[in-house]
Amino acid sequence: MRLVFDNNTWISFAIGNHMKDIPAILLRPDIELFACRELIEEFERVCQYEKIKHHLKPERLVSTIELIHIKASIAEITNSLADFSDPKDNYLLDLCAEVAVDFLVTGDKRLLLLNVYRTTKIITFNELRDLLGIKG
Repeated sequence: MRLVFDNNTWISFAIGNHMKDIPAILLRPDIELFACRELIEEFERVCQYEKIKHHLKPERLVSTIELIHIKASIAEITNSLADFSDPKDNYLLDLCAEVAVDFLVTGDKRLLLLNVYRTTKIITFNELRDLLGIKG
């Protein structure tokens, strides 16, 4: 299963109260995680927002960054074709198309309304957990 995690998923994990299953999910041999330079840069930028920064647990932030770098295959977006209603999310859709991922995992309501972009299904983290048979 090929995945991209949107930054809202990573930020929720870095805050530390949600998505504690991410490391175990990423250890599964049937899971491939993808990211890109734009995703990593956005993550670093969002972590500096005052409304986010004071919620982040420093040790969890470090482990989140390490997890992204260790587990994600970094892809280069060579075709910027997405034309989404929220242009700041175009790179995510382009990444999904570039590496033909199965699922984009997000909490973004506008992305979720798309449901599918090309061959990528857009789902919530809880839907991913259900697909993988992980009990809450």
